[in-house]
Amino acid sequence: MKKRFLILLAFLWMIHNAQAACLFADKLWAEKSYELALANYEKCVYEDNDAVAQYTLATYYLDGTDFLEQDVRHALFLLRLSAENGYAPAQSKLAEVMDVLS
Repeated sequence: MKKRFLILLAFLWMIHNAQAACLFADKLWAEKSYELALANYEKCVYEDNDAVAQYTLATYYLDGTDFLEQDVRHALFLLRLSAENGYAPAQSKLAEVMDVLS
């Protein structure tokens, strides 16, 4: 019960802080709270245009996880977003993946 309250409290707090939402998503993913983590990542990716979250989620889709099936097409989309936002690891990963696919 206490853990759920803390998660709810953190969730309400993060609504007002985009960076906190992205960090919270990382924490939730590590704790295997995948559905809530994915919702937070999607907020960071699409609403906040966060390059790090775009890259992180892309790597999950690229490799596939216990929760997400591999989706290379969606991973490439997210990598492009992140790379266009200037995130160097995404630029490198995108070049690497495109090299493998060609």
